[in-house]
Amino acid sequence: MAEKGFKDEVISAFLSPKGKEIFKKDISSRRLDFIKLILSKVVFRKTLELYFNKASMPTKDEVVLIMKESNLNNVASEETYSRRASTVLGWTNWVIGKIEE
Repeated sequence: MAEKGFKDEVISAFLSPKGKEIFKKDISSRRLDFIKLILSKVVFRKTLELYFNKASMPTKDEVVLIMKESNLNNVASEETYSRRASTVLGWTNWVIGKIEE
């Protein structure tokens, strides 16, 4: 959805063509597209599946295990896994909130 580039000799972020397409939509369609993009990533999809299977939010340790089993790139330390697991749980919680609306 975003791309990096230079603007006025400063590294900047820009919407990709896909991002521009999504932001032209109404809010409901936009949210649905965000959810589709999030769940296209195996870690998010498996975390949501675990949520439904156990009927409660997975723990950070469970998400770390999912991430390790998914062979993520560029994860150098347990601290990074833990930090990213928090992000996964945050987005999973957001998706669940949208499902419940």
